[in-house]
Amino acid sequence: MDVGSELESKREAIIARVLEVIGPVYPDQPMTERRQFAAGYLDTIQASAKGDNGPRDEYLATVIPGLKTTGTMGLGAILGHLIRIQMIIAAEIANENLSWHTDFAHEYTNLLVAEWERA
Repeated sequence: MDVGSELESKREAIIARVLEVIGPVYPDQPMTERRQFAAGYLDTIQASAKGDNGPRDEYLATVIPGLKTTGTMGLGAILGHLIRIQMIIAAEIANENLSWHTDFAHEYTNLLVAEWERA
């Protein structure tokens, strides 16, 4: 099974695990907002797996500068959450898709840090 299809088939399990592992970003953050974040990030990965990096690039270009400008999350917190999410996904997917995922995670992290530094 290709990585995009596998992520789709395991979507709810991945989102549930992310919500278990990653707490609220700020006090009283609604569960719906947390779920939207997890689902949205998973959507960007799935789109990239299908060859469409547009959602990834748009997310990085809008959300990361917004987080930095507002001070909602620092870079350390963002990277900490990113590592947790990437590990959850790596634990869920088949070994045959792990290479693609680690390459995606590496590139995404580099792009995120570059966007943070530009903002």
